[in-house]
Amino acid sequence: MGKGGGALNAPVRRAAPRAFVLCLIAALSADRSAFADPVFLDAPRESDAAFRSPEALRAALARDALSREVSAAMREAVAKRLARVPAGRRLLAGIAGELPPICFSDGRDVAVFSDRLEAVFVNCRYAREMPGAPASDCRAALRWLLAEPKRIDELARRLDNTMAHELTHWRQHRLLGSGAGLPNDGRVTEMELEAKLVENEYYLESAERDPALLRSSLPRWKQQTRELWLLSWAPSDYLDATTKAYRSTTPGHATIPLSEALSRPSLSDRDRERLERMKAYYDGALREALETRWKVRSPEGLLLFAGVARRRCPRVARSMADRALQSCADPRPSPDLSRVCGDARRLSRGLAADAGEDPFCPRNSPTCNFRLADFQAVCLAP
Repeated sequence: MGKGGGALNAPVRRAAPRAFVLCLIAALSADRSAFADPVFLDAPRESDAAFRSPEALRAALARDALSREVSAAMREAVAKRLARVPAGRRLLAGIAGELPPICFSDGRDVAVFSDRLEAVFVNCRYAREMPGAPASDCRAALRWLLAEPKRIDELARRLDNTMAHELTHWRQHRLLGSGAGLPNDGRVTEMELEAKLVENEYYLESAERDPALLRSSLPRWKQQTRELWLLSWAPSDYLDATTKAYRSTTPGHATIPLSEALSRPSLSDRDRERLERMKAYYDGALREALETRWKVRSPEGLLLFAGVARRRCPRVARSMADRALQSCADPRPSPDLSRVCGDARRLSRGLAADAGEDPFCPRNSPTCNFRLADFQAVCLAP
């Protein structure tokens, strides 16, 4: 995908295109990377102290009224935003509605959950880039955010997919504890795969409520749309690409598979027990996500794209509806899958009668070929 071509009738097990893998690496490379000192701490000595423990960070927040108020407002706005859709409500239930502190940093990431400090750090750039916000100073941007509640709500809207991802790491931390001392400090590939599946499920449900999200010009949402498309079309390709991306990310912050962590000969009995507990959790969580939820979500995603694309690219839309129908071969489909399959059949029949022109599907060709960026620009356009 990306700069590479892709045929819509490609088999599910086809290797993920290299261009798409590189695109994912570019998007994910900083996801677990280091963050700068929180901007709410003015004195370097205090800044160093705040990084000693979660308790020290919370104490530093308590001393700084601006950062404390922004953190509280962001937690409320993010929780309200996530609660709009079932995937967000499940995530909130998994953390008992308890969000960690949300701090602003001048780091490289969009946002990152710190396992060591039990807090989410948001790149202040996204506050400064809000329309009308002071662009040069983070604390001025934070004061500007607090001046109008709708500004905090808008920032939460712009960051909601990322927050769903990072709060999944917070849920993992609450269930499994810190990975400190484990191989690679517990940064295992499976934790990112689960977070990515939650993030994309949240985005799918959000886009079903508001299909205009698929047409957004914001780079982060354009990338999210690409990810959702591949996850819907070929889940195994998406998982392969995501695994490669997280293994190839910033040096010192790349992930390793749990199998690799467990193969270390120097593991203590205690660390092996911790890793086995993690493996049991992630095996179950990923199996449930892929064999239950995404068995329905993948065809749902294809139908969402088909519905948006049908006006400009009717044959591409039909190929997506037909691809969704491949999920209907299950001899004992769940009620949800039966519902989606009925929708796919109706859409496919409706599109079969559409003889309109399609920029990516020649009339005499059985396949549709396009670059994913062109599909976004042409088929998803208003």
